[in-house]
Amino acid sequence: MQRTDVFVDGRPHTVQLSARDVARALPTPAPTEDRESDWRMDWDDGISALDSGNLRAALKCFERVVAALPGEAAPKVASAATAELMLETDDARNAERLRRSCERYYRTLWRTDHSMVSAAFGLARQLAARGDRPGAIEVLDQVPLTSRHYGEAQLTSVVMLLYGRAIAEITEDDLRDAARRVGHLTETEPRALQMRALVLGIALDWIRSGATPAAEPIFGHSFDQRGLRAGIEEALRELARHSPRRRHRYTLVDLANSIRPPSWK
Repeated sequence: MQRTDVFVDGRPHTVQLSARDVARALPTPAPTEDRESDWRMDWDDGISALDSGNLRAALKCFERVVAALPGEAAPKVASAATAELMLETDDARNAERLRRSCERYYRTLWRTDHSMVSAAFGLARQLAARGDRPGAIEVLDQVPLTSRHYGEAQLTSVVMLLYGRAIAEITEDDLRDAARRVGHLTETEPRALQMRALVLGIALDWIRSGATPAAEPIFGHSFDQRGLRAGIEEALRELARHSPRRRHRYTLVDLANSIRPPSWK
């Protein structure tokens, strides 16, 4: 479960997929010429088990379908998603085996078909979970510019670059890379301003920690405390203008006022 988009409208948004959600979203394997094949029974049993929350039984069924239909994507997606759900439970057994299975299936799916963007995100999650941020970002960068999920991939890569890391671990290259990614988002992306405020805020903390950046500006503002404060203020005021809730607008304006650089030099 993760909170997102708080600045957009002032309401906390959460995304949580249950086993039932996954069961309903899974594609069905293509029919085969072998009418005697019993993979359909295993598939139906797996979907039923997933729908009822019996993840271990579901995974066994989907693995049998993978063996019966090695060239089909659907059972690999089902197996990877089920294993990933199992990893989120407190009593996950054989966690390392499940992680390897998830990563293998997602990697195979993504390598085979770059239109299957869910596999890219799945692979990135697995790589990030084992501490390979650069590998996860590299996968997200493979999402085609023409994909409708391109913006989501870039937003996720910015979060992976900066969020949850100690300031001492963040480099100037990380900050400029994040700014470049946000700058490439379309004007219609509602989270672009939020991410700009995030990047500038982390950059300000980085400066305050004693770091000294190069002279080049970031988001059109000088890379110093005064410039970063001005950039954050600008982003917050723009967010306030787009907020549909009056109380949230006032909160954003108050934040902008508090971060605004002093008028004296």
